[in-house]
Amino acid sequence: MNFDFSRSQSMAYALAPDHPLPHSIVIAGTNGKGSTTAFLSSLLQAHGLRVGTFTSPHLLEVYERVQINGKKIMSQDFEKAGAIVMQTMQSLQLTCTYFEAVTFMAWVHFAYTQPDVCLFEVGLGGRLDTTNTVARIGSIVTKIDLDHMRFLGENTYAIAKEKLAICQTGAINIIANQDPLAQKAVDETAATGIDFRQEGQSFTHTGRSDHFSFCNQDIILPPCPLGLPGKHQTSNASLAMEMAYQYLGQYRSQKIDLSKSMRALAATRVLGRMETWQKGSQTIILDVAHNPAGIQALVDTLIQYHPHTSFSVLLGCSADKNHKAMQNILASLTDRIQTTAFDHPRSWHTNTGVSLDYENVEDALLSLSATAAQTILCTGSIFFVACVVPILQKHAFELKTTI
Repeated sequence: MNFDFSRSQSMAYALAPDHPLPHSIVIAGTNGKGSTTAFLSSLLQAHGLRVGTFTSPHLLEVYERVQINGKKIMSQDFEKAGAIVMQTMQSLQLTCTYFEAVTFMAWVHFAYTQPDVCLFEVGLGGRLDTTNTVARIGSIVTKIDLDHMRFLGENTYAIAKEKLAICQTGAINIIANQDPLAQKAVDETAATGIDFRQEGQSFTHTGRSDHFSFCNQDIILPPCPLGLPGKHQTSNASLAMEMAYQYLGQYRSQKIDLSKSMRALAATRVLGRMETWQKGSQTIILDVAHNPAGIQALVDTLIQYHPHTSFSVLLGCSADKNHKAMQNILASLTDRIQTTAFDHPRSWHTNTGVSLDYENVEDALLSLSATAAQTILCTGSIFFVACVVPILQKHAFELKTTI
């Protein structure tokens, strides 16, 4: 990966004068960025705002990354934004990476369409991420865990330092509860004059995803279900609630409506999270968990919602992930774990020293479907899940619901 932040800075300086962004919020963290973004978008839309979202990576098509009120950018608008970004690159004699280019295309699109507020999900880390060039009124940092250590550091303290760099003095900075090492980084950052509103201190939440409640110094949200299942989603929902409360009050002179908030949280969905696909009596669950912490949250959720279900697992990981730890966690769910390569440059393969059961996703799925009486869980990577979806569609599986 090419982390030359000066390239992103040059592009931002060139684009900003003619393409001013609306109010913007940047979301970082190891896991939960996409879910928190989705919860916050739903909450703000429920209060009458047009909300732009930039997320990554996409599951099926690049247009998913740039949305306004849940509607993907049109191809012609994507091309128009791309032309402006390309012209800017040429004028600066720069060559951007794919992620950098699409981030700035979202910037240009939001500048032209002017939603009320924009949510930018960090791609990797924070300090050197292209989204860190966005002028923001707020930042959210979700739970920090071990991932991308080659680029971000070997422990949660080092990783937290990278991610906390999106937080700014004078902005609304909302942060999840952290482990002691990451918390040390939070405390050191706070000592520089950056104020945080942290989960468990400035606001709290209780319950599970089917019975979530939230409170801060001013409001108490009655128990309600979340549209995204799993106990880990209660933290993500609480971060979104606190940001919505602070943003609406400080920038919109608007009180948060608890009834609207409850409906918004219950209606939130994210592609690739706990999706259930069915064909006759065969059930396949898809989830984009892609690191040990994400896999642990997935296993906990499946045990909670399907305590009597027998699972077979089809695991597809990116080559740089801690696949051994992921397999060990999945072993607490089932001993029926099969592994497969998938059609993506980041896929693990036998030539990377990993012994796989299958080299082809379709062969793996058809084999498991023919022999497994149990529910099949496909997980390990968003890129793997993206390969699974069209195969399920081809073989007449239908998407039923989440979890």
